[in-house]
Amino acid sequence: GELHGQRTQLQGAIDRRDDIEDDLAISRRLIRSMFRRACWIKASLCLIILVLIGAIGVILYFKFGGSSDDPSPPPGPPAPPYTAPSPGFMPFAPSPFDQDVSVVYLEALSMSDTATIVYIGQP
Repeated sequence: GELHGQRTQLQGAIDRRDDIEDDLAISRRLIRSMFRRACWIKASLCLIILVLIGAIGVILYFKFGGSSDDPSPPPGPPAPPYTAPSPGFMPFAPSPFDQDVSVVYLEALSMSDTATIVYIGQP
């Protein structure tokens, strides 16, 4: 009687231990996969940071360092100042076909919001 009860108790403890070992094995695999995933994420973040630092370095190099072997060309000469045409200026020679048509020449003065309208031909 009493030995039989102790035997069933021991058998139950052994079964529970096997179940616990199975659960621990599953937990170990899960923790390992989580650790691997965390390592991949950390490695990816480090790679992204290195790429960004490299890109910033390249931008700073081309912005400030540059190559002294090939200097940029000097700026061109300044544009000549604007001179307004004389009142009798005609941008084209009148032709005999323009006799019956009034031609309007609109000249916008530089650096001003006003405009001068000059009528050429018949009014």
